[in-house]
Amino acid sequence: EEGRSVGRDGCQADETLTLGEHVLRIESILPLCRKGVDFYGPTVLVDILVFLYLVVFYPTTVSSTVQDLAESVTQNQLPVGYVSMLFSVMLLVIIDRIIYLHACKPAKVIYHYFNLLGMCLWVQLVIWTDNPASHTSCSILCLLKSVSLALNARQIRCGYPERTRQHFLTQSTDLVSRGMFILYRSL
Repeated sequence: EEGRSVGRDGCQADETLTLGEHVLRIESILPLCRKGVDFYGPTVLVDILVFLYLVVFYPTTVSSTVQDLAESVTQNQLPVGYVSMLFSVMLLVIIDRIIYLHACKPAKVIYHYFNLLGMCLWVQLVIWTDNPASHTSCSILCLLKSVSLALNARQIRCGYPERTRQHFLTQSTDLVSRGMFILYRSL
């Protein structure tokens, strides 16, 4: 057929569309993302920021005071909600790492929707409180978690890189990298 050819990515190129009096000529179609782009590093960084934000600002998100948390720490009794929230965030980071190492897109989709549902339910519970400070703190937390979810969605869309098991600490074999890797493995 005249005017049609298939590009490198399987998309049709050089296609002519006629819309009334206007003629639109498509020279090429670029995919939305390159195949196998690695979004794991930024995703883990944002998830760790979420964890640190919860460590510091958890009392304001659940409308309690910092003094209450400090008093319970001095009595060696942490609130169950505080510990379970930190545990669940770290568990999500570990699950994300396992899915990343296995490069399993269906598991990543399930993880993504589970993460989204959990965040929405938690936000709904926080919004039911009447403390305006908790709304501000919850908004910041939602912003951080939304960035994490957006990076997860891009990872699902673009797929996983072919070499996911290579760690940045093991790319070179000098003494500093070896020491950093031993420190990393000991943690």
